Amino acid sequence: MNDGALRYLYDAKIIHYFDSRIGEKTFLLANKEYTESIRKTGTVNDEIKELIKKSKSLFASNTRLMLIDKSMREFYDSAICGAAKRIYYTKLGAVIEFIFSIIKKYIFTPVRKKFFLRKKNVSL
Repeated sequence: MNDGALRYLYDAKIIHYFDSRIGEKTFLLANKEYTESIRKTGTVNDEIKELIKKSKSLFASNTRLMLIDKSMREFYDSAICGAAKRIYYTKLGAVIEFIFSIIKKYIFTPVRKKFFLRKKNVSL
């Protein structure tokens, strides 16, 4: 993506993606139900054929494109990030996320708006 590849997404014939989630997949055609159906029957049924026709619109609604530079790639590959991801998807992670969201909403966001996003007065 860093080299401007996003502009070619519309005309892409093959799209490579990475999805580490266990449940719903980023690309809906990657659903295990479809691959199992093809494996069992040895054919692609009409439903799957219709999905393939509109394959570029089959990304889950909560899908995000991320541009990761080298420093962020190192972070995402780090042990601390892996541990944080494992905690995040637990009940403890939900509690921690809730606490941090309150802190962000009532402390960090107002401070950021006040000091970093204020408009400068321009006198004529």
